[in-house]
Amino acid sequence: MEHPLREAIPASKALRARAFNGWALRALSRCDEEYSGILRFALFASAFRRQAMFLLLAFLDRDRPEELADRLGCAKHSHLIKTIAEALVTRRVGDLVTAAFGQSQGLLGALKKLGDLPLPLHSYQVLPMLFSEPEHRERAKVLRQMSQINETHLTVICGLEPPFIIQDLVENLTVEGLHQFRATVALILRLVPEATAEDLAHSIRAAADNTTLQSLAERWLTKAKDFPLALTALDNAEFHQLRSGEAIRNAALRFRNCLRNKTTEAALGHAAYVEYLPIPAIIKLVALTENRWVVEGIYGPSQDRVDDAVARDISQKLEAAGALIPLRHHADGEQAKASFFDVSEPFDDADLDFVRWDLSQERDDDD
Repeated sequence: MEHPLREAIPASKALRARAFNGWALRALSRCDEEYSGILRFALFASAFRRQAMFLLLAFLDRDRPEELADRLGCAKHSHLIKTIAEALVTRRVGDLVTAAFGQSQGLLGALKKLGDLPLPLHSYQVLPMLFSEPEHRERAKVLRQMSQINETHLTVICGLEPPFIIQDLVENLTVEGLHQFRATVALILRLVPEATAEDLAHSIRAAADNTTLQSLAERWLTKAKDFPLALTALDNAEFHQLRSGEAIRNAALRFRNCLRNKTTEAALGHAAYVEYLPIPAIIKLVALTENRWVVEGIYGPSQDRVDDAVARDISQKLEAAGALIPLRHHADGEQAKASFFDVSEPFDDADLDFVRWDLSQERDDDD
């Protein structure tokens, strides 16, 4: 009788060998010890067959092979590893996957979207769960709509919660971007109390193709109404702290500068912007630890230079209110320089590192 491995790959249909490594290579090498040739078979097998083999091997516990053997209906055999390996080679992929995981709509289709190389072990261990458990119905729906699936997609889709299980998010967020996205959502919901998670999800789905996640988040933060208070002593007749998106936007219009782009860092509490009322000026305070603030600059309308005498007067009042003044800028210090008050580009492009990606549908301008 011909060896099953030779029957499984007719010479006329054999593919070129494609190498792989990692946990999958180690697992197949162990199987090859008891069923010689399975490793060579995997090197030449189609991507679909290989992915099915990787999926099943991810659930093979070498110390308890009877668990997978029982799923495949071959637990009564004496050489379980050999029997399992032979099943991986000779049985139809659909029969193998159904026997191991039941009728999971979409799981076979997902295997066809994984490419040729093995994913990390944990990716295969989570994949059947996403297509079988009712609480993952939305995740399974998104995965069925995707043309390709990789490790990052699976990590992201497991990290997103309703109502943010959205195909554009799953396909475009990185793992780092996922953490930033969740932090941003929490920030918006805290600073914009009237907003709901459903509102944010709707704006993502409705956004235009050229809308980035960063710009969408900043648009929401312009509605924020209670930025962190920098210095209590600055709430007086001379100073007005800009503590809302609207306040920053209005000041940007009056001062004709790009202050409107600084809503995000103000919302995060990384910086605070204060308007000096007696003479038009905007002060930028940068947050330090222990709720301390340092003066970064004092700017006039259109980012013009503030008169030196006025700037010194303002800095002295800021210091009296508890703000720190860098030594090189201190009005009484030998190292003080008038150029401190003549910054040519005070509002630089130091935006937060949000992940940029394109959204696929037309944005609703009401959002």
